[in-house]
Amino acid sequence: MGYKINLPEKIKSMDLNRVGKITKKGIKKIITKEYKVQDYQKIESIIEKKWSDVSIKLSRNLSTINLKHELFYVLILTKYGTGGSYSLPNKIILNFNKKTPYNLIRIIVHEIIHLSIQPLIEKFGIGHWTKERIVDLIMAKVMPELAKMQNLPQNTEKIDKLFDNFFPDIEKTIRKCTQLTVYK
Repeated sequence: MGYKINLPEKIKSMDLNRVGKITKKGIKKIITKEYKVQDYQKIESIIEKKWSDVSIKLSRNLSTINLKHELFYVLILTKYGTGGSYSLPNKIILNFNKKTPYNLIRIIVHEIIHLSIQPLIEKFGIGHWTKERIVDLIMAKVMPELAKMQNLPQNTEKIDKLFDNFFPDIEKTIRKCTQLTVYK
């Protein structure tokens, strides 16, 4: 999808022909050399301090628009990969490398919204960029202080209009987006 990813420093500096020849054992060795437990503990502490206020508001606001949220989420911290990703039903992978506390929380909320709508995304066969826009639009409504519209590689006017017309009915918005085949 064209996302930038963080890689271990030694891999980033390698010749591309050599990268493909690294074994799992070699990758583990590289990552182990970079690993510092205090980096992870610091991020854990930052998130714990900020999360209680955010989680209460997020839970309340998702409920008001009938989006299901989990009682708890498994948060996996890493320094590698994209900014964040998710896996149903409640797993979030957060790349904390070079992220401000604000962005850490913003990414977690973004991924929780993804998890909340993923069953509908699958049910209606929505494409990646349409899904990303819907997540951004939901976030702007439920957590505007954390919202940041991504610069997507496609025009989003039609998605925005559907969202505005049908909000807070997220399922109807997503169902109507199936008619926008250009965004799949």
